[in-house]
Amino acid sequence: MFLEYVIQNWTLILIAIAFAITLKTIGLQDRVTVKRMYILTAGVLCLSFVVFTEFYLADIGGYLTLRTVLMAVRYSATPIICAMILFALQKMKWFVFIPALILTAVNIISIFTGVVFSLDDGGTLRRGLLGSLPYIVAGLYGVAMICILYRDSNKLYTEILPIVFLGFAFASGLILPFMFRNNFSQMFCPTIMIALLVYTITSTTIRKYKQRHERDNEIINESIETFTSFIDAKDPYTNGHSKRVAKYTRSIAEKMGYEGEELDRIYYMALLHDCGKIGVPDNILSKPDKLTDEEYQIIKSHTVNGGEILNHFKSLEGVNEGALYHHERYDGKGYPEGLAGEDIPLIARMICVADSFDTMNTNRVYRKKLTRESILNEIETNKGRQFDPAIADVMLKLLRDPDNPLDF
Repeated sequence: MFLEYVIQNWTLILIAIAFAITLKTIGLQDRVTVKRMYILTAGVLCLSFVVFTEFYLADIGGYLTLRTVLMAVRYSATPIICAMILFALQKMKWFVFIPALILTAVNIISIFTGVVFSLDDGGTLRRGLLGSLPYIVAGLYGVAMICILYRDSNKLYTEILPIVFLGFAFASGLILPFMFRNNFSQMFCPTIMIALLVYTITSTTIRKYKQRHERDNEIINESIETFTSFIDAKDPYTNGHSKRVAKYTRSIAEKMGYEGEELDRIYYMALLHDCGKIGVPDNILSKPDKLTDEEYQIIKSHTVNGGEILNHFKSLEGVNEGALYHHERYDGKGYPEGLAGEDIPLIARMICVADSFDTMNTNRVYRKKLTRESILNEIETNKGRQFDPAIADVMLKLLRDPDNPLDF
């Protein structure tokens, strides 16, 4: 009988072996999860053997009592395996098994009462008063599994597709046996194993990509912050200016609906907006008196210099726009090109507001920082002149918010 089981279920066995090898080689760092997944695989194989044995005995006839016990095991094992999936994938606590264990007790009672199922003298399955209960419990587990996996995902299609596949496989493996009984009863185990294999590979790949992406972002961020700290250190009054402007610009962009990688890109562009000051002499940057016309032209050149420096920074698309255009004005009276309105790149219009706010909100060599009321009035007054009105309104809303994330 065992040899016949192997022959009939060799596909499932190969999938289980592939799944075990996958768990060993994909580099899951959480040993508890790996151990639970191994137990889950063993549980699915055991369930498939129970199903095979039950139908094997049905084919040869007789053994009604043993078949009834095996049916109780089968109807109990399916929800238990569903609970094991949650237990393994989501590290849920032991209480996730409580509904499955209650169902197991009902199935054991059914062996003697037929309340869930029974076999007549001819060996035909008869569903009792609670005949749909095992499928309902397993279905509820399946719904909970999909909802929890979706809740903990980043809602990106690359993560949602494996979850949808797992849900579809689970539903087909559960509904078809319920509708067509013996014809599809043995498909639940291989269907679940295939779905788990696909989900584990894709979710692990996505997780590794996210970790690598986060690590790369950390390297980029630290490199840019180190570079900008050299610039800010040239003038003790503006120390930390680049990082603050980047933070304010990010808050503006987030309020405008940006998220994810685009938000990171905006942050880095704002962080580098003053990189052209690396070529401005220290005595001009920190001069407490009024600048001469020549010195003012040198200061203004930091926009063009920054744009040229960042032209070589190819990994961030359009990164030079923040440095080159953040001193343009919405009314066209800014520099270096005198752009106006929507002709000014959006990132530069964001940085313009954030940069001006930080200038007003910090002490400078030539004046003390402005009062709260003065800052709000300056931003309000310069809407449509220096600032994009829509972005200025976003900034004002942030500043007036009692829980605002800005240093105000």
